[in-house]
Formats: sequence, structure tokens, C-alpha cells
Amino acid sequence: MISLITGGAGFLGSWLCESLLAEGHKVICIDNLITGSEKNVEHLKKNNNFILIKHDISKSLEINEKIDLIFHLASPASPVYYQKYPIETMFVNS
Repeated sequence: MISLITGGAGFLGSWLCESLLAEGHKVICIDNLITGSEKNVEHLKKNNNFILIKHDISKSLEINEKIDLIFHLASPASPVYYQKYPIETMFVNS
């Protein structure tokens, strides 16, 4: 099973990446690292079933894999961040 997680380097996204990998999924993590951190998924990079793509998901991206599950967690969830990045938050949620 292949799972795509936008916002995968965030607090919840990184936990979900780790959990799905533990269940045997291949995980494609997409994050522009505005509020997430590559440190949150650093330990997952050595897993052959994990791919980190640094990309703004509000812009077009082609994935050449059959995706089974999509988890869209790429929105800044904290008032501090969505007030700091109002346009980015609007684009990623639309």
C-alpha cells in the first residue's frame, strides 16, 4: 500500500508517517517545511519505503506511483502560523 502524506514533516504528519511505515506501507511525505521540520522525519529517511519530497503542495506536482491513501495535513494549524502565513494557508486549503 502506498500512502501520500502532505504536511508529513509536521508534528502529526511525522507520527503518521512513522505509524504507516510500521504497518508496512510505502510512504511519500510532501512538505514545504514552512511549519514542519525535516528533523521530525530524519530517522525515517534510512527506511527504503519512505520518500521525502520538499515541495509546496499548492503548486502542481506529478507523482508517478499509484497512490492508495492520501492524508492532507499540509495546513498550518496553529493560530501563530496561519496568521503569519495567511495566503499560504488559504492556497493549501483550497
